[in-house]
Amino acid sequence: MILRPIRKAEYGQALPVTIDDMLTEIRTQSDTIAAVMDKVQPQLEALDPAVFREATHIYITGCGDSHFAGLAARLAFDQFAGVPTEPMEALEFGRYVAEFIPAKSLVLGISNSGKATRAVEALANARRAGAYTLAITGNSSGWLAQEAHMIVNQSAQTNGRALTMPSNLESGAPRRGSFGLANYLASLTTLYLTAVYIGEVRGRLSHAQADELR
Repeated sequence: MILRPIRKAEYGQALPVTIDDMLTEIRTQSDTIAAVMDKVQPQLEALDPAVFREATHIYITGCGDSHFAGLAARLAFDQFAGVPTEPMEALEFGRYVAEFIPAKSLVLGISNSGKATRAVEALANARRAGAYTLAITGNSSGWLAQEAHMIVNQSAQTNGRALTMPSNLESGAPRRGSFGLANYLASLTTLYLTAVYIGEVRGRLSHAQADELR
């Protein structure tokens, strides 16, 4: 039984998303969150903390579920990071806002595939306007990563099996349909971790408080 096909040409042959694909992503939600946390936190700690300390404004941009993850995480940034944060759909941000963002803005661009063209455009325009840019992606060599100053790769695996969509991008890897839930969870988890880490770096949270939140 087919729910919907994946039609993006860059993934190669279109794959049906089956009931089993959907149920697998539902069953492995906790595995996905844990795997993303284990992978993302060390990457955040390896980034230049001065970028987070000096940020005067944060924008979170992406398309579809990536944008919705930004909307869902906004309160965490306001509450824990203490930096004015605005999630914005990628086309709107890239075409109408990026040119006018305040100095020392930090822009988080989200695309699991790394190939969402409006998200890539948004990050490129933000960088051109002088912002510091962070790509949140599952594809470290994708277009989004190429436009960013910093990269966080949130692709998740457990027991050698890819949990998130980049399994469809890997050459020679077993291919499967993607329901999208795991990718949304990865983005949301990464954003929560980022908000807490920024709060820790800026001194709003002690290390113990940050660990408790994590």
